Amino acid sequence: MVRGIERGAIFQDEQDRKRLLDRISGVFQEERVVCYAWAFLSNHVHIFIRPLGSSISRPLRRVLTGYVGEYNRRHRRWGHLFQNRYKSVLVEEEPYFQELVRYIHLNPVRAKVVKDMGELGRYRWSGHRMIVRREEVPWMGVGEVLERFGRDRKTRMRRYKEFIRDGWDQGRRPELVGGGLIKSLGGWEAVKGTRRRKGESRVMSDARVLGSRDFVERALKESEEELSRREKYRRRGIGLAEFSGWMGVKYGMSPSELRSGVQARSVSRVRTTFIWVAVREMGYTGKEVAQWLGITPSAVSKA
Repeated sequence: MVRGIERGAIFQDEQDRKRLLDRISGVFQEERVVCYAWAFLSNHVHIFIRPLGSSISRPLRRVLTGYVGEYNRRHRRWGHLFQNRYKSVLVEEEPYFQELVRYIHLNPVRAKVVKDMGELGRYRWSGHRMIVRREEVPWMGVGEVLERFGRDRKTRMRRYKEFIRDGWDQGRRPELVGGGLIKSLGGWEAVKGTRRRKGESRVMSDARVLGSRDFVERALKESEEELSRREKYRRRGIGLAEFSGWMGVKYGMSPSELRSGVQARSVSRVRTTFIWVAVREMGYTGKEVAQWLGITPSAVSKA
């Protein structure tokens, strides 16, 4: 979910919407992201995706950053367009898959942009139109959505439309867009502390996770393990300088060569390994690594 800054408009015309959709199409195909539902409204975008790659951060960053740059150039403006970073929620597939498809595709109804099922089926800026028209869209899992509604083609479409119609009057459903646990408790550390206190009920929801008790517990546990894995480097006093020294010994390359910007294949290969470990294992941001190496953040991202 991403909103316009101060809830302002993020589209000025149909051309803006088309440009964002074209960017999503290109990036999602390149980054192996499957979309099951999406909707564009005047001041926000809501999408339901499954990354087949490692994460959602890179493809979404490419989509949103690229769109803002294009939007600003086209409309001769400067500065931020979106309100903070996008909000993302990790979702357990069952029983939320169909519910999220319906909730997102009914966004134009809640916004009073469309009045009936006919108008919703013709609304150009929603994945619902693609589904009812059975459009062959490489980046959208139309078939995967419909196969959940029956065995044959005719039954699937009929049941899908009935399912959408049954949710017509449901209105906003906060439980489908994540809770407010982290914010209300004062941060991630407070959430973990609540889970550890004896004699208290364990936290079974999180602003970033939507699912059953076991699913949320597993997601939180994996997140904690990831944090602890990265923290071990910091505790042992291994920073970027120390790590570059170790790389130098292993590969026969001095830290100054690593930071020289030389594009020789042997240097570039070691630099790429350094970047990958620094970001993925040690927990440094791409910007921090870029500054230390003296290269651009985009070069770090490509590596």
